[in-house]
Amino acid sequence: MQRLANYELLRRLGSGGMAEVWMARKLAGERITKAVALKLLTQPRVDDERYRRMFLEEARLSMLLGHSNIVQVFDAGSEQGVAYLTMEWVDGVNLAQLQSLARERRLPIPDELVAHIIGELLQGLAYAHTVTLDGEPLGIIHRDVSPQNVLVSVSGEVKLADFGIARLAREETSGQFLKGKLRYMPPEQICGVSNAPTVDLYAVGAILHELLDGVRFREGDEDPAIYAQMTNFGIPPLRRSTVPTVLEALRRGLLEPDPERRIGTAIEAIELLRTYSGYRNETLVLGRLCRLCLGVKGPRSGVEENVASAAPAPIGTVFGAGHVHVVTPTPRTRWWPGVVVGAGLFAVVLGLRPQLLRDSIADIEAPAEAQAAGVVPEARAGEGAAVGTTTGAGDGTTSAGGAGRTAGSEAPAPPESSPPTPTPIADETAAVDPKPKTSRSSGPRASARAPAKVRFRVPGGQKQQFYYVRLRRRGGAEQEFVAEPRKDLELAPGSYTVEIRDRPANPWRGNKRIEVQGGREYEVRLTEAGIHMALQG
Repeated sequence: MQRLANYELLRRLGSGGMAEVWMARKLAGERITKAVALKLLTQPRVDDERYRRMFLEEARLSMLLGHSNIVQVFDAGSEQGVAYLTMEWVDGVNLAQLQSLARERRLPIPDELVAHIIGELLQGLAYAHTVTLDGEPLGIIHRDVSPQNVLVSVSGEVKLADFGIARLAREETSGQFLKGKLRYMPPEQICGVSNAPTVDLYAVGAILHELLDGVRFREGDEDPAIYAQMTNFGIPPLRRSTVPTVLEALRRGLLEPDPERRIGTAIEAIELLRTYSGYRNETLVLGRLCRLCLGVKGPRSGVEENVASAAPAPIGTVFGAGHVHVVTPTPRTRWWPGVVVGAGLFAVVLGLRPQLLRDSIADIEAPAEAQAAGVVPEARAGEGAAVGTTTGAGDGTTSAGGAGRTAGSEAPAPPESSPPTPTPIADETAAVDPKPKTSRSSGPRASARAPAKVRFRVPGGQKQQFYYVRLRRRGGAEQEFVAEPRKDLELAPGSYTVEIRDRPANPWRGNKRIEVQGGREYEVRLTEAGIHMALQG
């Protein structure tokens, strides 16, 4: 068994061009151990003073951060010609792996769960972007937010990892680091502008896009193809036709190509997310999904004896281009029919009835975990997402489930309860004449009661290609939607007020009153100069 300082190295989880990540245990006395992850700067980088200085700067920066949604760095040092960082070990997978495993198992990720994941990620970034030292803001920008750096534990925690990696990457000249990172970069970052929180927020928007659409942001594996998508300065559309209005507004606000028009702070993004009726604490649901994907019954300590018996590879023998790669458990090839049925039941409940899932923990977990080894990859004992939840005293870690924010964080917590969903205006057409139509009701009177067809359109040739629209019926309900570049609605006859804004943070403007008559067709043009309606038929 290899030793480094007072750490016993158990297994190498991954390696990259500059560093390796090992699972280890800290020896604190006879039979007293603690699972940790060690990031090692190995030969030949460790002999280069420039790289050693950057590595230690990463350690210093990371150790300033203390938040339940950020992977904690506990210690740093150098021994036996190896510089190391000691991090908390996260018992789980990264978000990219979770999405992949969920697709393989045909387990959907509901919009409520998507909102929770994005909210937790924004909480961590809000802390990093606003944390102070001696009264002075540090303004820490991650610069490398990606699904591979978002870790999800079997307890349902969401943690952002690898602060400081992009700072190291900016010193690289080979370009190898950027490969695979381009996918989540905003256009300005490839031009060297990466010192604003909006860089991280764009990447959050890209992750939100992936979670909503189920496909990678910016398709393609080659850099030229990704570059081409970055330089078209547009917001990629979703394949889904139905997305909650708030989540779509958040996606568009975060993916705005112009950083001056993009949502400016993580707190601003959280405030917008809080208006989504489905935004709530989904920690238990997320943990259950992660356990089902990994085939485990609960959290693991990470220091089981059978882990120690595995012979680890020598330090520094494997190097590869690009990121430190976290090992994904190898799937089993045998499937048991009974377990497939259990997984299918889980998928139905998770996708269609999230409230039933939350209320029926035992009913769901019993079929899913009774024979979990036959339906999901066999998880190695103690192997997690390279970095997990630890609860040792004095290390600054938080309790499982992500409960409790670090003191000083300004990010608001998810709401305890959801506001009622507003009644769609289109639904009111049914109340105009609930009685069945007869031949005597045909003619002008029946036409007047029919809904009007209204198209809200952003004309071409102007800088703004979409608008957020708020439509309020006089004395009735209201709804919000995005015209990109158009939106067709059926409205009950009556008087409405139309307001627009070009980004979620801006105030509503326009306050245009429109009158629609039953059975008629209208077009409402949304322009920088104002709102204009015309009768079409």
